[in-house]
Amino acid sequence: MIRSNTLSKSASHEPVYRHVLRQAWHFAWRHKHLWVLSFFSSFLLTAGSYDVIGNTYLHVLQQSEVLSGANSAVSNISLSNMGGVTNILTAFEWVILLCVIILALLAFSCVAQGALVYCIGAARQGEKTLFKKALGIGARAFWPIATLNILALLVFAVIKFLIAAFLNIALADGSVLFGLIYVAVFVLLMALAFAITIVQIFALNAMVLQGASVSDAISRGYTLFLRHWVVAVETALILALISIAFNILLAYVMFIGAVPFILAIVTASVVQAPIMFWGAIILAGFGLLVVFLGSIAFLSQLQYAAWTFLYRRLGEGGVVPKLHRLARSIFGSYSVPNN
Repeated sequence: MIRSNTLSKSASHEPVYRHVLRQAWHFAWRHKHLWVLSFFSSFLLTAGSYDVIGNTYLHVLQQSEVLSGANSAVSNISLSNMGGVTNILTAFEWVILLCVIILALLAFSCVAQGALVYCIGAARQGEKTLFKKALGIGARAFWPIATLNILALLVFAVIKFLIAAFLNIALADGSVLFGLIYVAVFVLLMALAFAITIVQIFALNAMVLQGASVSDAISRGYTLFLRHWVVAVETALILALISIAFNILLAYVMFIGAVPFILAIVTASVVQAPIMFWGAIILAGFGLLVVFLGSIAFLSQLQYAAWTFLYRRLGEGGVVPKLHRLARSIFGSYSVPNN
């Protein structure tokens, strides 16, 4: 049963997403010490912020020939320094090392997801969050969270495969009818992926904050989405608009901020001052990296906080439909360990 909220008469007419997003924005900005968790959390979930910010970052670099040339020079230096290492390690060993690094990052991303959601839920209740305790809870919830992410990745892989298959059929046929069919299938599959993402983040909250099993968490997320899909879609669209506006602003800030460094690099080139030249390049690269990583972390934390606050606001789940008995029979005993 969905709980009632004791709000004032004026506040009760305020859209839920507006109140939730206001809280999420304040939380993301005030709790900067959680940005590390937010950064790693978005490797597997809410990775869309990487795409937007990454494209912005590359676009800014392409607009500056000076920074692009400097980036190439730094890359040449890095490659030359790596020559000795590449001679020692074989191609197979590099593949193994790369796989280990990627798996370690993905594993820590699962831990960071649980830790971040716990911190957001605790902060909403007015509790003091300890970073070490949050990591411990995230570590204990690793396997259920990893299972949820794997299931979501498998579903997304199927969706991408179907989109690619229909595209190949449409291109091979070349008719308008198959083109329209492909557009319809694309819209439907993207809507499905959109809904799955919302259900996934709701399920993550159910596992971490309520100790639900994987199947029950998915059921609660699915039930909550069906009951409040309008609010969920509105929240998701507004978050997307915020991300787009934020990244447009970020592009201008990074471009304007790069102007002094560009002038310094050009001046150093004219007067033949290598220390000034490399100092400007290093400071510019460091500044761009800090802004880039900070923006990723902030947007990721904003999204996690918004969905966690929305999940708690909408009632923390609901009655599990009978359609999910199959999922419960498969993952029924697979739950987050108790503290």
